[in-house]
Amino acid sequence: MATVGDVLREVLPSGTVCLAGQVALSRPTISAVVLRLRGSFADLAPGAVALINLEQLRQLPARPSLPQAIDALGRVGVAAIAVRGRVESNELPVACRLAQRWSSVLLQLPDSKEGAVSLVEAKVNTYLWSGRAAVRGGMRDLLAEGGDT
Repeated sequence: MATVGDVLREVLPSGTVCLAGQVALSRPTISAVVLRLRGSFADLAPGAVALINLEQLRQLPARPSLPQAIDALGRVGVAAIAVRGRVESNELPVACRLAQRWSSVLLQLPDSKEGAVSLVEAKVNTYLWSGRAAVRGGMRDLLAEGGDT
């Protein structure tokens, strides 16, 4: 199974930065899901990569902060949270602590066209659901078991 680190190295756009939770890069991941305008993540499950456009997050009626969103996502068990947009400087330390508390990776996507959350969602899911991720994960599992036949 592919890990958050695999997705970071193989799929996420150049310029993506790991803000917190580097120790969780080895967590397996199953899908990517974008926060929708109605304030929900369709099909969010433990092990997912949650993708948040911060501009859209701030437009939700409840106006949740990034730390509030990370806390809620951590309770679900997401493997990673990737954000696009400007993170408020007063929110960053709390957001990083919460990501680490929930053993999630916190990623900052670039503001380039390649960093658009819908595009990232499609690319990550294509990668995860293709044979490439399965083969890479299987090879890593084989090597971890000491199988070098």
